[in-house]
Amino acid sequence: MNYGYICFFAAAIPAVADIDSGGGSAAVGSMTNYASIGSPFATGNSAVGTNENKSGLIQVLFTGNAATNTDANTNGLPDQWENQYFPGQTLNPLADADGDGTSNLMEYVAGTNPTDRSSKLQPTGTHNGSVYTMPIQTVAGRNYKVWVTKDLSSWTLQQSYTGDGTQKVFTFDETTMPAGPLHASRHPSAYFFRIEVVLP
Repeated sequence: MNYGYICFFAAAIPAVADIDSGGGSAAVGSMTNYASIGSPFATGNSAVGTNENKSGLIQVLFTGNAATNTDANTNGLPDQWENQYFPGQTLNPLADADGDGTSNLMEYVAGTNPTDRSSKLQPTGTHNGSVYTMPIQTVAGRNYKVWVTKDLSSWTLQQSYTGDGTQKVFTFDETTMPAGPLHASRHPSAYFFRIEVVLP
């Protein structure tokens, strides 16, 4: 059986030391993201014609600098954001208030609602022949980068989006990679995807 795309989904916590749940770390500028691989994002294999999608996890990196905002209790979350969603409460940035698998800090960076389980950045994709398509719901005030790799070591920036509240659709066709690190001599080949949401 041939193998199609391998999607690697994980979540990452920005600039928090000593947290690594098996996904390893990734440097983004001066920040280190510690990826966790876990059941909130796990999916199984699925057959598409003669190909098999080996879906695992798409890695999502959350990067940004909350320190530029007023943060009286120095927990990494801006006071205005905390008061909007949790008035009068002392908030743990690493807790998951709505139980959706995304920490309060990740929700702040992604611009999602930390009190609504359905509001989260957890993209999924579909595979049709050589084309991989992944819708990304954007939020105004955030930027999005889609990275691709074949070896989980050398990542290539494939697409950037400016968040405006609309859904962007990332499309990747492996047969259009004539040369470079994403070129494959045989098709289908295995690719890994990473989405970086950036709070400017």
